[in-house]
Amino acid sequence: MDRTYERGAMLERKAVMKHGRKKIPGTFIVKGDRIIFRSLIGRKEFIFHRTEIVDMGIEGGVRKKLYIVMGKQKYLFSMKNARDVYNLLLALPQHL
Repeated sequence: MDRTYERGAMLERKAVMKHGRKKIPGTFIVKGDRIIFRSLIGRKEFIFHRTEIVDMGIEGGVRKKLYIVMGKQKYLFSMKNARDVYNLLLALPQHL
């Protein structure tokens, strides 16, 4: 299986993003001062600049999910070890 990694990525994780009623499978990438979600369907990219994120946290019971709020929009990410990803994002400086 040929897997290409994002150049300069600190973390890559398979994830499903829920935005509104849509569930979109893709790759969650932490890269310096931004978070990128690259969807598998339609090859669309969602870019979240760390300075524009209003709120971020963990929610859910057994299966923890990471949420990111930008403006009035809330994005929910289901992935393995979501709490570890959240802790990594908190540990990173705001500007790299």
